[in-house]
Amino acid sequence: MKPLKILLAGLFLLRLAAPASGQDTLPGEFDELRKLQTLPDARYYNSLFEKTSIDSNDYRLIYSKLAYMAAIESHDPGQKALALLNMGIAYNHQYSYNQAMKSFLAAKGLADSLKSEELNGSVYHHMGILYLDMRNNQLAEEFLRKAYEVRKDFDNRKALAESLNGMALVSWLNGELDTALVYLFRTLEIWQEQSSADGIARAYNNIGIVYNEKHDYETSYSFLLKSLALNTERNDKWSLAENCNNLGEVKIGMKDYASAGKYLARARDYATPIKAYLLLSDNYRYMARLYQRTGQYERAFEYSEKFHNLDDSLFNRKTYSIISDLTSLFELEKKEQSILIQKQQIELLEQKRKNDTLQKAVLASMIMFTLIIALVIINRQKRINHRNRLLIEKDLQIQEASQLLLDKEASEKIRLMNELEQNNKFLIDFALYIGMKNEFLIGLRQQLK
Repeated sequence: MKPLKILLAGLFLLRLAAPASGQDTLPGEFDELRKLQTLPDARYYNSLFEKTSIDSNDYRLIYSKLAYMAAIESHDPGQKALALLNMGIAYNHQYSYNQAMKSFLAAKGLADSLKSEELNGSVYHHMGILYLDMRNNQLAEEFLRKAYEVRKDFDNRKALAESLNGMALVSWLNGELDTALVYLFRTLEIWQEQSSADGIARAYNNIGIVYNEKHDYETSYSFLLKSLALNTERNDKWSLAENCNNLGEVKIGMKDYASAGKYLARARDYATPIKAYLLLSDNYRYMARLYQRTGQYERAFEYSEKFHNLDDSLFNRKTYSIISDLTSLFELEKKEQSILIQKQQIELLEQKRKNDTLQKAVLASMIMFTLIIALVIINRQKRINHRNRLLIEKDLQIQEASQLLLDKEASEKIRLMNELEQNNKFLIDFALYIGMKNEFLIGLRQQLK
């Protein structure tokens, strides 16, 4: 029954999964879902989000909203924060950047209240990705660095790989291509250790991008082909569209314009059904460059217009303004909360000050009593220490006398042993002499006979 119930909830939420118009989800929508009584544990829906690919982003948004509702019902702030983070990721992939930022900031607020550095690291990372998608490289770098600083000491290999990839993007944007490759190969090592086909494919793709920036087209092409093969096995259309875009760009650099056109056409075939407008925007830009290189200036102008129109629809001043306002509002609310906490602390201090007079008198008495006791103890301890020193000195004298006696006894023993040894030697010699004498006398007696 559970899959059927989830499907019913999903059908209702499909209208919520469309690109947001600027309003957050209405409480009434949650009320209607509650009537379905289909809410398992929030962890269940958050795990479904993790298992669903970006190609099914509408369902990922559904799962994150169901997880959010379940977390509210079960009063689970940790899962609620994770649901908000996942909701922001899904909104970001729908290009609803203001909704995504609202979700990320709400998740950040919960992470702060829970004092969860690990969750804070995830929020920083995805806020950095959001700013990166919005082409705000300065803020993207700021948040991706924050994420890396938080995550680098945690024993979470997947999160570390994500942040290393983020640092590679930062280095790439700053033109530090060799540094970017160092980060990416460390990322690749972790994903291979985890046997993650998705992570390995992503690492191959990004390594290919950096080698393309270095104009090492052959190496770039080989890594991108590896990524394409893995993503083809996984049937990951978003990643396939990205791969084909990048392969098309590399082929333009290699002046293989026919192959470039084929790859870019494949990229559009993958990106269009899943509404990957960000990838389509890049595709139109590459197509304009391709037609310009081949002298087809009218087609180049046509795709350049397509690129600018789509890019303007995705990134407009209003969106930037909303994001800026949301971030400023969040910071302002944090400051206001800090001020409120400070006021409460001041009130507590004021209340405490009223009781300080009596406490000071009692404390002064206790201090005087303690000092007297301390002086008595110190004097007594001095006497004990003096007596102990005398005892130690006497012990040392006894030990020295004992040692002298032992030394004397040892030398006397050695002398006696030497004397005994000499006496024994004398007796042996004397015995030999007597023996020889007796032998001589016996011989003489025999001769006389």
